[in-house]
Order: sequence, then C-alpha cells, then structure tokens
Amino acid sequence: MDTTQVTLIHKILAAADERNLPLWIGGGWAIDARLGRVTRKHDDIDLTFPGERRGELEAIVEMLGGRVMEELDYGF
Repeated sequence: MDTTQVTLIHKILAAADERNLPLWIGGGWAIDARLGRVTRKHDDIDLTFPGERRGELEAIVEMLGGRVMEELDYGF
C-alpha cells in the first residue's frame, strides 16, 4: 500500500486543527476511515470545509505538497 495519501491526510487534518479550521474527509477515504482499513487505491482526497475559509485550506494543502484540483459548491 502506498501511504503517501494517508500521510498527507494526517498532515492536512493536523494543520487544519492547529488553525481551528473545520474539515471533514469525504468520499472513498471517509468510507475507508469508517471501515478502519484501506480498501482500494484512491485518486484524490475529498475535503469538506467552510467555503469562506477556502484560502486557508488551499495554503495548507499547497504547503504540504498537494494541490487543489477541483471545486464543487453544493450550496449547503
């Protein structure tokens, strides 16, 4: 198993926590977290957060070597 994404997820969550930035994992990684194991290879990391704090999250992701690839605004 490639642990690169798992490590990145932990770093993103820790950095968000330090900044009191609410952040939730979604998609396949959320399912795997609930199951307590990695079930498949993942192509991305789905994150949900307050839209007004997007800049903070982008800075965290980029600081850790990731990049924001897509934005979906569901209007919640």
